[in-house]
Amino acid sequence: MRALNVEIPGDLGALPGVAARIEEAGTEWGWPASIAYAVQLCLEEATSNSIRHGEAWRSGGLRVTLTQDDAAIVLEIADRGAAFNPLQAPPPPPPPPPPMDKLEDIMPGGHGIALMRKFCPGISYRRFDGANCLRLVFPVARN
Repeated sequence: MRALNVEIPGDLGALPGVAARIEEAGTEWGWPASIAYAVQLCLEEATSNSIRHGEAWRSGGLRVTLTQDDAAIVLEIADRGAAFNPLQAPPPPPPPPPPMDKLEDIMPGGHGIALMRKFCPGISYRRFDGANCLRLVFPVARN
């Protein structure tokens, strides 16, 4: 099993460095482009949401754990912010009626969790020992 652990201060400015470390691991571990994209998207959404909305900046930051075995890539994000189960979050607001001519026509906010659900087939949440623990499982295709 391969593993990578990263501690992140509760600062959005630290996220590009973490994304780079995860990207390096994906390259080294042989991820296909589609999996690398999905993992990076979910990492960015989960960590930025934790910092922006979960007050991870106030509670000591986050811990990101990445593991891979023959069956799956697992991304775990833990923080000691306010309890929040993203799987129980309401859906994003509906898009405005056509025509939508510009990206600005789509209401910002609320789409990150929906994106994670779309790109990650296995998402679970638990509150453990005063921490939010989000687990994202990406199956690895067997040859």
